Order: sequence, then C-alpha cells, then structure tokens
Amino acid sequence: MPAYSEEHATARDDFLRAFGMAMMEWSALEEVMCHWFITCSEMTEERARAVFYSARSFTGRRDMLSAVIPISSLDTPRKELLKAAVKKAANYSAFRNIAAHGAMNVQEDENPPIYVLADPQASDPVLAEQGLKTEQLDLAAYNIGMLRKYLAEAHPRVYDEHSPSLDKLLELIRELPTQVDSMAPIH
Repeated sequence: MPAYSEEHATARDDFLRAFGMAMMEWSALEEVMCHWFITCSEMTEERARAVFYSARSFTGRRDMLSAVIPISSLDTPRKELLKAAVKKAANYSAFRNIAAHGAMNVQEDENPPIYVLADPQASDPVLAEQGLKTEQLDLAAYNIGMLRKYLAEAHPRVYDEHSPSLDKLLELIRELPTQVDSMAPIH
C-alpha cells in the first residue's frame, strides 16, 4: 500500500511543481537583472557579477541596479522600462520571500489535501487562506516569467527589429499585476 493516496500524491506533486517553477522564474529574473547591471555599470562581466551577487538579498541587488540606471548610457526609453521593471520586481519580492522561507503545511482533512506555504511563526495547523497555495504559486511563476521575458527582450544584446517596441514592452510590464499571485487585467 502506498504511503499516500493517489489524490494526495497528485496534490503534493502539483504543489512542488508550482513551487519549483516560481523559484526558477525568480532566479531567472535575477539573472536578467544582473545582465542589465553589467550593461548599466559598464564593468566587465566578471567584475559586475562579483559586485551584483555580493549582495546577499534581492533588495541589495535591486538597489545596486537602481543606482546605476540614471548614470548609465542607456537611452531614455530603456531607462524608463528598466525602472518600471525593477519596481515591479520589488513588488513581487515579498511573495518570493514567503515562498522561499515559508513552512509547508498540509491540510490532510481536505480531499484532495491542500498544501500551503505559510509564515513559519504561524500556528499549526495553518488555514489554507493564510498561506500560499498551488494556484498562487502557478500565477506567481507566470507573472514573474512574463516580467523576466519582457525585461530580457528589451536588453540591447537581445533587442532587434523583430522585438516588440520598447514602448510596447513598457506597456506590457506596467500591465502585469501589482500582486504577483493575481491575474493581470484583461483588456
């Protein structure tokens, strides 16, 4: 007899997949931000990576990138786009921190069980409404991934005649939801 029912195993696997995708997208977003730091700072890649990743937190990395944007040789549309993307990433970082440092709880009395990432200081058992569930992690992975995609597409080393205009990419970044685990407004 398996340790978990099929429903339990499916719920667990879905939760872990969503968690992994959200964390992978966040890591990829920070890497794109590093490429922007390399470009804005005009340091060698080796030096810029050493400086950027010397900050132990996203806040430190964000602040370093924000500090070099105004003094970079980027054109004004790219500076605007980059500032908007950094602001959006800052909004998303609180969710990422909860996901990265949260305690996993399982509502086993539900069928299928509900997996939740919650504040590790919260009482146990944690109500599903008090933590991050699979659906929220899926939305976060999607929204972080779209922010990463738009930011990467605007980078001078990637941008070409087939890319959306910088104005369009800025519009797409601004249209992403403020809360990473919600849906973007549909026009």
